[in-house]
Amino acid sequence: LFSAMQMTSSTLLFFALCVAAGSLVASVENHFPHAVEPASGVQFPLEMPGEESTLSLAGSAIRVKKVVFVNVQVYAVGLYVNAPKLAAAIGKTIDAADAGLYKKLLAGDSVIPMAIRLTMVRTVGGDTMSGALKEAVEPRMKAVAASSGADVESPLKAFTALFDMPNLETGTTLVFQWKAGGRLAAEIGGKHKGEVAAPALCEALFSVFLDESAVVERKDLIGRLAELVAAVPEPEPAQPAAAPEPEA
Repeated sequence: LFSAMQMTSSTLLFFALCVAAGSLVASVENHFPHAVEPASGVQFPLEMPGEESTLSLAGSAIRVKKVVFVNVQVYAVGLYVNAPKLAAAIGKTIDAADAGLYKKLLAGDSVIPMAIRLTMVRTVGGDTMSGALKEAVEPRMKAVAASSGADVESPLKAFTALFDMPNLETGTTLVFQWKAGGRLAAEIGGKHKGEVAAPALCEALFSVFLDESAVVERKDLIGRLAELVAAVPEPEPAQPAAAPEPEA
């Protein structure tokens, strides 16, 4: 009986330690504030570092692809913006149905730092992912280049070369930042993959998620935008110039 009691106590202690360890891991994983993309359950941090300052999560959506008549989730995507610069550029009135809002976000001369973060929810080959993105980006890039005369082939080749891995495993994160001067910075699986200096590429890639033919529900990507700009403090009024000191 005593031996059985010892075994029971040891077993209970073992399970208690497992539960405590699991709770600790969960606590560490959820340490940073995040939002959940509801269709996939993918967590997106509310903030991420940008080139000059913090970028805030504007919203998230799910990319679904039809495979043999079945809708398959491929990746979840989050849009990040610099909220103060966004508010200064477009004001604090946000209407997800306003096509003009998306055009302002995608303006080639935009001064709004942005990033998109993709998290894979299924394993996809690197070639497959680069091919799918190229198929979506190339016609948009050509449309931009038609008016600007920008090179298409070289930046597009540099972009697809970023996907030099055999597979993008489930859970792999891809981050693309639209930086000042039309530079696209890429990070895949936590590794910096370099930059491609091509404003037309930046505009085309972000258009894949934000234009009228977006591959996701674009309104979901700006679901938190009104909240973000509302929280931006109003600029302080300019102080009147001090009156000159009277001459002695």
